[in-house]
Amino acid sequence: MTMLAAASTSVGELIAKVLPLALGAAISPTILIVVLLVLGSPLHPRARGTAYAAGAITVLLVLSAISLTLLRRSVTGHKASDPIYGWIDIGFGVLVAIVGLRALLTAPKPKATPSEDADDRPHLGRFYVIGLAMMLSNFSTLVLYVPAMKDVAVASVGFGAKVVVVGLALAIASVLAWAPVFLDVVAPKVAAHVLDPLNAFMTRHQRAVTVTVCFVFTIVLIVKGARAL
Repeated sequence: MTMLAAASTSVGELIAKVLPLALGAAISPTILIVVLLVLGSPLHPRARGTAYAAGAITVLLVLSAISLTLLRRSVTGHKASDPIYGWIDIGFGVLVAIVGLRALLTAPKPKATPSEDADDRPHLGRFYVIGLAMMLSNFSTLVLYVPAMKDVAVASVGFGAKVVVVGLALAIASVLAWAPVFLDVVAPKVAAHVLDPLNAFMTRHQRAVTVTVCFVFTIVLIVKGARAL
């Protein structure tokens, strides 16, 4: 019973570490604005929105696999309390600060609606690639998602628990890509009332949201890293 309780506590502690980073990674005005533009298209909006979301999620899946593989190798011979992991967090805190400064000093470009063709084909491959490209260029998500994977890699929990936590982090970090599509499918009237105002807010405050998230998590990661030294 004691061992089970200890394992449960460890998983809970891991989720408590990963969840804030995943939530920060999820707050991406650009990802949301583009998926809403796709859903507003008159041609195959849900199919295209699904392809777009799949592309964005694919990037995080691949990043999860690469991060966990590389970090698992680096973990060999090191304890979870090793100062090297504190420096990793500090390094990512600096990267997040750079992303925040870039957003602060660069005016956001308006997102154009993906081009329509004269034919009626859904062109799902094209919208999948758009999802890939948008997530790959979304540095505010990527620089918070990798530290979350680092916490999973160094955690002393079982493989099954790590899979669950990675799945949870992935679902949260990509929520603005897939949730609008899901809501539009299951409750289109609710989606219209919720997503239109949200799109307007994100479009107006895109820079402020990105900068705020980046600077908050700069402090979080640097403080977390400094405590581990």
